[in-house]
Amino acid sequence: MLENTFFTYNLVSFSEEAFEANITFAKDHSIYKGHFPQQPVTPGVCQIQAVKEVFAKLLGQKLVLSSAKEVKFLNLHVPEIDNIQLKARYSKQDDGFALTASLEKDTVIYTKLKAHFGTV
Repeated sequence: MLENTFFTYNLVSFSEEAFEANITFAKDHSIYKGHFPQQPVTPGVCQIQAVKEVFAKLLGQKLVLSSAKEVKFLNLHVPEIDNIQLKARYSKQDDGFALTASLEKDTVIYTKLKAHFGTV
C-alpha cells in the first residue's frame, strides 16, 4: 500500500459510475532517490497503483488489476507538481469492474488508463 506513505488524496466526488480525487505524491519519498536521482519522476507503476488504491478504498473492496487495455504515460510527472486530478469512470461487470481513468493537472494529461479490476 502506497497511500499515506507515497501519496495522499482528497476525494472531490464519488457516484455509482464516476469519481474524482486530488492526489499529492510525497516529494521526499525514497522512491524518487532511484527514479531518478538528478531528475525525480513519478514511476508509472506507482501512478497506476495509486489509482487502484483510491478505487478500491472507495468501493470498499480488495481489487487486483486483471488487464489493461490501454496505459499511456503522456507526460512526465515530477513530484513538485501536487494536487494531480484523478478523473475516473467505471462500471460493474460480472467479473469485476471496468475503469477508464486519467491523471491530469490543468491542461496537462500525465496518464491515461483503461483497465479491468477483479475482486479478491
